[in-house]
Amino acid sequence: MVLQQVMSQRQLKEMRDSTIVVIRSSNERTSDFCEQICAKQIEKENLITVREVPFERALRKCYEIGIASSRKWMVTVDADVLLVEGAVDILVRNAERMPENFVQLEGRVFDKITGRYRQAGHRIYRTALLPLAMEYIPPD
Repeated sequence: MVLQQVMSQRQLKEMRDSTIVVIRSSNERTSDFCEQICAKQIEKENLITVREVPFERALRKCYEIGIASSRKWMVTVDADVLLVEGAVDILVRNAERMPENFVQLEGRVFDKITGRYRQAGHRIYRTALLPLAMEYIPPD
């Protein structure tokens, strides 16, 4: 039992060390809270906030950070999305099961306005494929 817990903790650390989290902020009132939530799920040195507009420029900057990080995975989070506990680990575990040619996996959010879950706000990218994905970002 103890060995399984140690292995799980080691595997969890390896998974987190292979991941960078980038928050996209355009000065949402929830930006600081989003950063606090993410900081509980990933080491502080693996957490970066990008404050760029328009969206295309912010996305390009996120991709550049992901490529430069040399990490296997990059999670992006919109600053108005407040992740549930363990969301980063869940995204990484699910991404690890993706075929090697898949670039990204998109999470789901609970939209309080519509009362439904929908895809939006946070994604996980395979950083090795980001140079290809960069070509599809439209101009600002």
